Amino acid sequence: MKGNRDGTVRLYPALTVTADPMRKISLESALKNTLPNALTDLISCYDGEIEISDRNENTIIEILKSGDQMAKEKILAAASSQMRIRYLNTILLKLRQQGIRLDLSHVDLSRLKLPDINLTNVNLSHAVMHGCRLRGATFLNALLVNADLNHASLEGVKFGGADMTGTNLSYSNLKNAMLIRSILTGAVLTFADLEEANLAGSDLTHACLDHAILKRTNLTQAVMIHVSLAHAELDSAFMDRANLTNAKMMHAKLTYTSLSGVNLTNADLSRAILKNVTLADNPVLTGTVWNEVRARGIHTDSSTRKLLPWRIRFHCY
Repeated sequence: MKGNRDGTVRLYPALTVTADPMRKISLESALKNTLPNALTDLISCYDGEIEISDRNENTIIEILKSGDQMAKEKILAAASSQMRIRYLNTILLKLRQQGIRLDLSHVDLSRLKLPDINLTNVNLSHAVMHGCRLRGATFLNALLVNADLNHASLEGVKFGGADMTGTNLSYSNLKNAMLIRSILTGAVLTFADLEEANLAGSDLTHACLDHAILKRTNLTQAVMIHVSLAHAELDSAFMDRANLTNAKMMHAKLTYTSLSGVNLTNADLSRAILKNVTLADNPVLTGTVWNEVRARGIHTDSSTRKLLPWRIRFHCY
């Protein structure tokens, strides 16, 4: 490590760490064998900021490929502007083209602002991302097992094919999010806003969506076995051919909801509101609990009507 006339220290040419407005520190490959630790120690020591640009590409790729999660956190924290996110997305694309699955497991990205970032196929298992602003981001086929995304801004985010088993999405904004064929087994979406989100074909087995907003949400053919939807708002939702076996839907609000061909075996709809819903095309209603259901204007067919309790039939047409 050698000092230059301008007061900078040469250690790695592709990465610049800013210690203060009057001084910059560049990192060189002299410590190549201990690159991750060297980077982390220097960044922490000088409390600097990583400069993300095309000239730093090779160094950033080396860090992202390394096992140093703290250094990776620094890089993502530095991507605070649209220009930097574009540079970072280019780098992430090159890693995918090389067949490398970026490992960001257990990283702490709390409250970062990373709109439109593309984290396709990235491993974010157990990552802490609560309060993150990720509007328009892409997580296609990403691994988000047991990640913490509570109170996150995820409007319009693409999660198609992602594994979100056990993920905490409580209080998150998921309006217009794309979660087609995603795995959300055991996920927590309490008080989450999923208005107009698309979860068609997703697996929500044992997921908790209590008090969730699911207005105009697409849940067509979703697997929702043992799901909890207590007090959920399902106005104008599409639940055609969804499997709601053993679902808990107490106090749920279903207004203009489409339930054609739905499987409600042993589902509990106690005190739920069913207003102007469509319940037809051979739904499975074996063991469904209808205690104190408030029903009005149910659109059904003659074969389905015969399966309903007498007090519900009076509200069918």
